[in-house]
Amino acid sequence: LLDKHNNDFTKSVLEYSETQAPQAKALVRISRDLDRPGTLGTFTFLAPLIMDSIFYKLLPNIFTPNIIQMLQREEYTFTQVGARKRLDRVGQLAIIGAGLGGMIIVAKFGFLKLVLQD
Repeated sequence: LLDKHNNDFTKSVLEYSETQAPQAKALVRISRDLDRPGTLGTFTFLAPLIMDSIFYKLLPNIFTPNIIQMLQREEYTFTQVGARKRLDRVGQLAIIGAGLGGMIIVAKFGFLKLVLQD
């Protein structure tokens, strides 16, 4: 950047700050999500780690490892990790929701079948 701006440190720093701002924002968001205080914080830290490990083991071609492992991979930016984990969470919740919905439907029809037989 210094070469690009003819060794003008101020312009170089401003451009660097502008280009890195989305990464800093993503890192702060990820950090806050991981560092919530209290019991809720413990739950919101552990539940995604457990869900990520289960889904990644079952469907490694669809889901990614947990966020801590993703942050250690140099090929991903903080914004990419945040976006990917949001996408994973939507997929995980969709699968869980479909499974629960299916169980409710089966239970409902099973109950109706029992009631109608009597």
